[in-house]
Amino acid sequence: MSNLPASYVEGFHYVESVQKMKYQPLGRTGMAVSKLSFGASSLGSVFRETNNLESIQVVHHAIKSGINYIDVAPWYGHGKAETVLGQSCVTHYVIFQRCQTVTSTGPAVCQLSLSLKNSSK
Repeated sequence: MSNLPASYVEGFHYVESVQKMKYQPLGRTGMAVSKLSFGASSLGSVFRETNNLESIQVVHHAIKSGINYIDVAPWYGHGKAETVLGQSCVTHYVIFQRCQTVTSTGPAVCQLSLSLKNSSK
C-alpha cells in the first residue's frame, strides 16, 4: 500500500487514517514522523484526574490512527504520564518494539534514564 510509514503494521493500524496522516522526515534518521503529535501531559493528570485504562485506550487509538510521535516528559504528573504510556506499550509489545525510538533534546542523562525507567513500569 502506498503512503504508509515504515511503522505501519497491517491488521493493527487503521489503514485509511494512516494514509491520510501527513509524515515528515526526522532529521537524518531515515524515520518519518507524523506531523500531528500526541501530547502525553494529560496521561499524567496534569489538567484533571484521568483514568489509566481510558488513557491507555486513547494512546492505542492515536497510534492506530497513524500518530507515531509522542511528547512525554518526567515532569508530566511526576512520572505518571510515562508510566501510563509504558503500560499502553505492554499490551502491544511487538508493535511498539518495531516503532521504538528515543530522542532527547533537553534532559540531562540522569533525567533521561529516569524517564526510561518510568516508561517501562
